Amino acid sequence: QIISKLIEQILLNNRLTFKEQDHIILLVNNLGSATNLEISIASRIAKKLLEKKYNFIVERVFTGCFMTSLEMAGISITILKVNHLLLELIDAPTNAPAWPFCQPFILPNNQIANFTNRLPN
Repeated sequence: QIISKLIEQILLNNRLTFKEQDHIILLVNNLGSATNLEISIASRIAKKLLEKKYNFIVERVFTGCFMTSLEMAGISITILKVNHLLLELIDAPTNAPAWPFCQPFILPNNQIANFTNRLPN
């Protein structure tokens, strides 16, 4: 019930216009004291709601402690509308310590790859 209300508020009070068949990424953040079981259940419910009730195409689901607070109970949910380029960038290797794919992408000339030059103007 709570997950449904959170998603409804996100979709109603958003500057972006979401429509059926939109490709999205779901990020479920553990604010600090939720158990792995609780965060997994919340992620599963959120994904099912987005696919079944709103008819979105969920491309990726990220679940974990991305931004936490001391003694903070609960979760936050982020929904990102994506296209092919954004998916490529999200999947790109990184050295950001808290991101799931934390590894630098080294090019043959020992330089770290820069994906920002592929962003649209």
